[in-house]
Amino acid sequence: MRRRVLGMLFLVTGMLAGTESARAEEATEKPDDDDPSRWLKELDVTAGSLEADLKLRELELRDGVRVRLSPYYLRSERIHLSLTPWGVRVVGDGVLTFCPCDDPPLSIGFSGGYAGPPDELIVEDPTLRVFGLPVFWLPYLWLRSPRKIGLTMPTVSFRGADGLFLGQGLHLPIGAGMELAVGAYTRGGFASTLDFATTRTLTLMRFDFRSAPAVGARDDLPSGVGLSIDAHGDVGDLGNEKGAHAPSLTWDVDAIRGARGLRTTLELEPLARPYDRASALARLGPLALGVDVLDRRGEALDSYSFAHPYAGLAFGGGLGTIGAATFTSFVGPRIVRFRRADWISDVGLGVELGTPFGVFLTHATTQVDARGAHSGGGPSTPEAGDGRGAAVVAEGKLELSLPLARRLSLVRAAGGPPVLHIIEPLLRFSGVAVRGGGDREALAGFIGTPLLLSTPSARDAPGALDGAPLDATTAIAGLAALGARSSIGAMSGGIAPGTDPWIGKLTAELSLGVLAQPTHRDAAFSGDLRFDTRTTSGSGIHTALSGALARSMVSGDDRTLGWLALGRFRWDTSREGLRLELRSALRGELPVLGAWALLGADAAPRLATITGLYTPGTTAGIGAGFPIGLGMRLGGDVDAYADRFRGLFEKGEPRLLDVHGTFRYRHPCGCFRFGLRGGHVVGREGIDVFANLELAQVGVNDPRDW
Repeated sequence: MRRRVLGMLFLVTGMLAGTESARAEEATEKPDDDDPSRWLKELDVTAGSLEADLKLRELELRDGVRVRLSPYYLRSERIHLSLTPWGVRVVGDGVLTFCPCDDPPLSIGFSGGYAGPPDELIVEDPTLRVFGLPVFWLPYLWLRSPRKIGLTMPTVSFRGADGLFLGQGLHLPIGAGMELAVGAYTRGGFASTLDFATTRTLTLMRFDFRSAPAVGARDDLPSGVGLSIDAHGDVGDLGNEKGAHAPSLTWDVDAIRGARGLRTTLELEPLARPYDRASALARLGPLALGVDVLDRRGEALDSYSFAHPYAGLAFGGGLGTIGAATFTSFVGPRIVRFRRADWISDVGLGVELGTPFGVFLTHATTQVDARGAHSGGGPSTPEAGDGRGAAVVAEGKLELSLPLARRLSLVRAAGGPPVLHIIEPLLRFSGVAVRGGGDREALAGFIGTPLLLSTPSARDAPGALDGAPLDATTAIAGLAALGARSSIGAMSGGIAPGTDPWIGKLTAELSLGVLAQPTHRDAAFSGDLRFDTRTTSGSGIHTALSGALARSMVSGDDRTLGWLALGRFRWDTSREGLRLELRSALRGELPVLGAWALLGADAAPRLATITGLYTPGTTAGIGAGFPIGLGMRLGGDVDAYADRFRGLFEKGEPRLLDVHGTFRYRHPCGCFRFGLRGGHVVGREGIDVFANLELAQVGVNDPRDW
């Protein structure tokens, strides 16, 4: 009869046989973590028969032996275990697997080794077996947990015209994990990556280099150095009231430098952003030091278009239970390439209040921003006047809403949040006043400048040079919007398991607004609809539709009828079932208020610097995934762009932005996963092919499970 030998039996065995050594360790105050017998607690053994030598601390196991050394599993017909100063010595032929299932796709044959669970496993004569067939042999294999330094899975990819790439990574147990990797192109060149995460920081960096001789004479294949950085985080006592006077540092970098950087960026979303941005802010109490840098994406590593280091004060505080106030004051040089530095001084004061007013909820904000600047001029830009500029923007907003909530009589699971239906009419008023003038280059980038430039005095001189002075001008705009919000679902948006797994949350908002200026009348209608539902099996629907239709009146003439619409729909039958996703964005010549109506900004002039919203065109994409049985799954995505919506359906008109397909295999118990991805992205010639392999037991509902 088979019997199960639990880890407790091994622990008792070790304690009985090692009494004298344990006493010696106690006498010399040796830490318990240095005692190899502690590893016996990790063992879980099943065998048909067992022979134990308590004096030598050895075990002989026979007949269907299974040993669990988390996260590994050993199988053998006969195996000998003994306790040594280096861990558990294993002698005997067997098979090492990474999951408890009977027929894993990958396994490693062995003739012995050492085990120091849960972090170390050294295998002698390892033979890699794929579905039981031996394919690769090594004299030794050293497996380590993420808590130890070790090698990661090798990287093998075919990167379009760059050819085959082979790489290897090193894992370091720093923070939440650091991985350094380096690899080489078989046609000449190399690349390295850094992936580092902590609880408060994230750094992703890639360096790529290919020489001109290695690339050859191909015009579509750039040579040189490329660098891609995505890093953000904060350190110190940021946001901690008790540590208000302690130092803190925050930073955010999103940059792709060099033509090689653009070439080796494989996702569409980062390529779609036109600018590289970097910012950092260090604070000690109210004192602050910071810098902002901006440049076009893909420029040389040592290039910049704009840099603004500054120093000043920044502090804020609460106003009891009704709101908060903030104050900032910064001064520093704004360095523009090919020009002498402009000195910029910015001051801001903001107050935010929110409190019930009878049955209404009120939310009010007041913000005053001021800038004083002196332009240094330069050879490429004629100096206008004395090069000085100044502007002040005062903005106020008031929103009143009346939430009407009704609790629905749905039967909820025990402890689930209530289901509410809320209808909330709202009324918004905003006012903006801007006063400024002087050198328009010195005021470039200031929040109120777009409104100044829209006034008659700023537009009277057709074809005026950018360096021409801006007359002292006052601009006033008023904004009014009437709308309503509505939502139905669990109060927190979650799902109560059991009785109503279908309900997630449905929210909608509609508003009609008018922006009034002396020379402008903008009217816009906007809407927003979102629906989310998810079940424990992974099925669900996610829908997000947003749109704005705006009409601008300039000097009594219809100038613009524009629109902006964003849509996304995703449907999943289960985590590993059918998936369908549709996405689209339509952009017309959108007036200022149209952008405000969609994004919900406090005042329309603040949106004028977001130029990406005003580029007409249409993007559309579709993605799908479906299982084909036996743990295999196919998927793919396509995104395209056209100047007009109809152009998406006309021959030769749409431009392909991204297309890729995937093949994925997941073993039923999750111990082995394999993925193959091939595709093309705008800016890169050829097709990229990537393969990835993962040996890890991941649960069906684990978010890492793809």
